[in-house]
Amino acid sequence: MLKFEKIIETATSRMEPIALNHQRCSRVRSHLGKCSKCIECCPVEGIIIKNSKIELNDNCIQCGLCASVCPTGAISIQEPTELNLYNYIEEEGKLDNTVILTCKHNDDISKSVFKVPCLGGLTLEFLLGIDTLPFEINVIFSQAKCKECIVKSGIDLYLNNIKKIKRIEEDLNLLGGSIKNTEKVPKVKTRKTSTEEIDNERREFLFSIFKSVKKLPNTAIKYVLGTNDDDDDEKSNAIVASPTVKKYPILGKVFSKIKGEELINSEIIDYSKPSLVGTCTFCRACTMLCPMGALKYIEKGDKLSLFLLRDACSGCGLCVEVCYYGALELKSKTIKDFSFVEPSILAAGTKQRCSICKQIITASNTVEICSSCLKLGRIYRR
Repeated sequence: MLKFEKIIETATSRMEPIALNHQRCSRVRSHLGKCSKCIECCPVEGIIIKNSKIELNDNCIQCGLCASVCPTGAISIQEPTELNLYNYIEEEGKLDNTVILTCKHNDDISKSVFKVPCLGGLTLEFLLGIDTLPFEINVIFSQAKCKECIVKSGIDLYLNNIKKIKRIEEDLNLLGGSIKNTEKVPKVKTRKTSTEEIDNERREFLFSIFKSVKKLPNTAIKYVLGTNDDDDDEKSNAIVASPTVKKYPILGKVFSKIKGEELINSEIIDYSKPSLVGTCTFCRACTMLCPMGALKYIEKGDKLSLFLLRDACSGCGLCVEVCYYGALELKSKTIKDFSFVEPSILAAGTKQRCSICKQIITASNTVEICSSCLKLGRIYRR
């Protein structure tokens, strides 16, 4: 009976287009977390964060705006992923087919088109990726119609991201301009080959419950046999070491085109990482609470190090918010930070002894008196 209930639960989760990973949410990780991007962008007040959970209430219309702004992947589109959409668009362009992208509410187009729930649900990195492809991507929408839609804030989010990618392209000398925003549907050119036929059903990128149902038998069988990788809730919600390797693969493709030391060290203000601006006491609050597992503490004898996995850091800012001594600050990432390189040292220090109470102090700078003695005023009594 328990296994049957588990199958039903697994099936239900697969049917939902929006996936929730509560332990990735900075607000769930700590009451000090201030991120509210998903709540602010939701057009229908469909998101609530309480009782250590993210809840999508009955107002949710599954537009995907929350997933596009969530920095940690606590809210994500379960299927299809943006990487899949990017790969399909790239494939169609290479076949010299007309590429059209629009929202699911656009009834004027029914064939040979990629449809998403809302253009505002497309992330900055996805738009930068397709705008630097070597062929046109026709994005069809009408601002007047979008303003009448229940997701009327979506078009503003989309247009704001378009402005951002133009600035990034200009700063990094990237050849862009492939996205063509228009209200008119271009003449569709489709060239099928004997080896690569276009699957029209695949083109309709709607978040459909039926696509997930097709996966149910396989999922159920795997669970019953004890081979399902997702049969453990704790495992599926686990914080892995470097999840943004999967989150930013499109940026990796885009930035691989950039050459020159000066450009590689260029800052991208739209993406952040923590930087040490004060004295780190190695309390490890940041390492324990980081939703992405991007901060690691290593102790070797008297030597202490705090490492940052730059490719894993999403710039959510929780480490800055929980740092009791205000030793961290968010700064812009560089192109190098998107290359999957070795971890960088965020803070390095040693074990020391307080000159008054002789207790061990861990700090990134030379400290003679511990915080307890300072707080109790022992320095004055001495």
